[in-house]
Amino acid sequence: MKRVIHFLVALLLVSGAQAEGCFPEGIIFSSQNQINSFRTAFPGCAVIEGDVTISGNGIYNLNGLNIITTINGDLKIECNQLLTNLSGFEKLTSIGGDLFVEGNFELENLNGLDNLTWVGGNIMIANNPALASIEALSGLTAINGNLWIEENAQLP
Repeated sequence: MKRVIHFLVALLLVSGAQAEGCFPEGIIFSSQNQINSFRTAFPGCAVIEGDVTISGNGIYNLNGLNIITTINGDLKIECNQLLTNLSGFEKLTSIGGDLFVEGNFELENLNGLDNLTWVGGNIMIANNPALASIEALSGLTAINGNLWIEENAQLP
């Protein structure tokens, strides 16, 4: 019986630790190496308390971020020259702040944000010259701010 109790206490402690957020001050990803090593370096970090910024010339995929379910701050994806989609964010369901997707030269679609259902602030999608589809945002059920979509030359 003691083993069962110890096991349950340990399980609760581990579950509680996984439910806690990380990076209350936010995190900036400026290289592909930072993204690739994220899930290994921070395996229990599914909830990011602060802002997340992804901005770097050599970033070509977001697969290393596939453990993130919630961002309580803003998500800024900006000024990336090689990123063609947002695959890697398939588990992301909510953003507490704003979502900015701006100045990504090769971004063709927002695939990866397909499970995003809630944004607590504004959404701005601007100046992404190759962006031809925002269909991945069709699962959104609530945006608590404004929606701006502008200067994306390939959008119908």
